[in-house]
Amino acid sequence: MENNNLIQLAQFCQLHNIDTAFIFALQEYELVEIVVIENNPYLPQEQLRGRKNVAFAL
Repeated sequence: MENNNLIQLAQFCQLHNIDTAFIFALQEYELVEIVVIENNPYLPQEQLRGRKNVAFAL
């Protein structure tokens, strides 16, 4: 997986006003994948496609 296809988790959560704990909870239920590089969590872009409204569905 190329780094240019990754979105920094903290930046994504800040932009969308979402707590990072929520995203980690989604990972625990295998609803999203989180990639960790040098202790920094990232979301692969393909994880977000088609999931725009996942936060509203919960």
